[in-house]
Amino acid sequence: MPLYDCMLLLKPTVPKEALFDLIARVGKHVYRRNGVVTDLKSLGTVQLGYGIRKLDGRHYQLLLQFVLLYQREMWKVIGRDFAMSK
Repeated sequence: MPLYDCMLLLKPTVPKEALFDLIARVGKHVYRRNGVVTDLKSLGTVQLGYGIRKLDGRHYQLLLQFVLLYQREMWKVIGRDFAMSK
């Protein structure tokens, strides 16, 4: 299986508890589909070169990077799972 990077962009207003819950959910999804989280990096608050526009304004910060050992066809599944859980 190849390694993939998964970057999570979060609003600066997201509480730490919700962030840890999201990390656990991603890890569980990957593990259930025979994948492995090989590394987790907190990049802190990083200013992005451009803002990501949402209904409540623009956001310029990036927080986390996952490195995953994961099968390629599973990206559609994990994307669908997180889209449905919103």
